[in-house]
Amino acid sequence: MGAYIHSRTAGLIFVRWRRKKIACRTGKPQGFSLPETLVALLLFGLSSLALTQYQLALGRSFQLQLQQREAVRLARQRFEGYQAPGWQTTLEQQALTGSCVLLTARVISPAGAKAALSQLSCRSEDEQESAERRR
Repeated sequence: MGAYIHSRTAGLIFVRWRRKKIACRTGKPQGFSLPETLVALLLFGLSSLALTQYQLALGRSFQLQLQQREAVRLARQRFEGYQAPGWQTTLEQQALTGSCVLLTARVISPAGAKAALSQLSCRSEDEQESAERRR
């Protein structure tokens, strides 16, 4: 560091900075060597590649999650008779004891996301009698 020189003249203070000359060492090279630079470049490239792969994996999992949610929504709608174009959907009906029926809707997205929902539907005795009268 340099030193300050103070002088007073008529109540004013003057400050000057005295500069020192910095001696450069001519015998020792400065900066990074070529192997150090190459290793740093290799580490930077590998970390960039790893982050890119991580970003791609996150994008794929996000897309799969969206398709899974859509598959569950379409399985619910399959109970009401809606069938989405481009999606594989099935509706299975299994008769149980009494007047109960187990409905199972299965949906497969174009990318392979699957969803299956089951719904138990039981008719009351009044509904069952009115359905038999209509026949």
